[in-house]
Order: sequence, then structure tokens, then C-alpha cells
Amino acid sequence: MTSRPPENRLAATCRSCAALLVLALAGGCSSDNTDNYSQIWGVARTMWNKDDSGVLLAQASAIPYSTIGYRLDDGREQLLVLATQMGDAQLYTSAAHVAIELRHGRIVRTTGFAHNVASQVLPSANEPPFSRESQSVNLLADFPDDGLYSVAISCNDSKPTPESIKILGAAIHTMRIDEHCTSQTLDWSYDNVFWIDPVNFRVWRSIQYTHPKQDAFEIEVLRPVGDGS
Repeated sequence: MTSRPPENRLAATCRSCAALLVLALAGGCSSDNTDNYSQIWGVARTMWNKDDSGVLLAQASAIPYSTIGYRLDDGREQLLVLATQMGDAQLYTSAAHVAIELRHGRIVRTTGFAHNVASQVLPSANEPPFSRESQSVNLLADFPDDGLYSVAISCNDSKPTPESIKILGAAIHTMRIDEHCTSQTLDWSYDNVFWIDPVNFRVWRSIQYTHPKQDAFEIEVLRPVGDGS
């Protein structure tokens, strides 16, 4: 079974505004925090009224929470808000009862989707998530819906190549890493792509497969962790 990354269709759009409002309020907007509520409500109204217009950088910056956008199965880009952060792991979620956990930009857990990965981790904490050189990475993944645990996945990264991308209209200089992964247990092979900051190795955009029965996630960081969140 072979999976290939779809054409990158992530646009600078944030259309899950109802989820954003609910989570933002639950994540720190108290009853007296009217400034944040007004900012989020204003951005939401703008997004609802412009079906085909992208979100402006100034509008996205008005949201005082770390956010990512994701697309799956040719659907619209959806917005997730940072719910918790523990160490180098960030859990993003929405009122639609879906969640994605990222570690160094790699998807390590999903919930609420048709097919989920319960754990996808590096077997050794000493293995770097990415490098300026080509490298091999070994993953262990759990697929509880299929009764499969500690499934070995071997990935080979290409040497990074410079590539500029745009997120919310802003040009970002990145290193592109193409990653080919295989699992003999699942008879599954697939290709991921990561666009990484050359200085701090932050993953700005990615195309990642997490389950042999599901298309790839397309993810981009709209507001990074620590950027006012």
C-alpha cells in the first residue's frame, strides 16, 4: 500500500470560527476579559462574511492564541487552537471534538477523526526530530482501532533544500525536507513533507500521513507557540 502527498492546497483561510470562539473563551477569556472577546468576535464576523477571501495577517494576529490550520480529505481548511502544552508537545483542539497533538511539528496523536493514531513517537529521545543533513528516523505507532500497537515505521529524510512559502500572505524562508516512510507490518509506504525554519527548526508547514486508511493531513502554523499566546 503506497500513499502519496496530495497537492498542497492550504490557503490562508480560517473558517472554523465557531470553534475558535468557544475554545478561546474556554481557554482563558474570563467574563471580564472583554477586549479578547471583542477581537475574536470581530475576526469571526469578517471570516463569516467573506467565503472566498483569505484571512489577512492583521486579522489573524488579533487572535491572542496559538493556532494551526489543517486540511484533510479535500475539505476546507479548519482552525485548531492550542489547548495545552507539556514540554515539547502541543495539543490543538476545537469545539468540533477533534484534536491533533504535535511534537516538534510531527503529528504524534489524533482524536475525533475517522482513523486515528494514538501514539507515534521516536523510540529514543536522543534522536533529533530533524537535521540539516539527510537522516533515518525510526517511529513506533499505535493504532488501537485496528488492534495494532508499537508498529515500527522507518523513515528516511532527504537533505533539506531551501524553499520559500507563504502563510497569511507573509513570505517565510524555510528548508524543505521530503521524508519517505515504510512499515513492513502494515505493508504501507508513504511520503511526508516538512517546511522547517532553518534557524530554530520550527515546522511551519507539513504534509503528514498518520494512518494507512486515511489521506494526509496538511498543516500550517498560523500563530506560533510563544507568539503572544
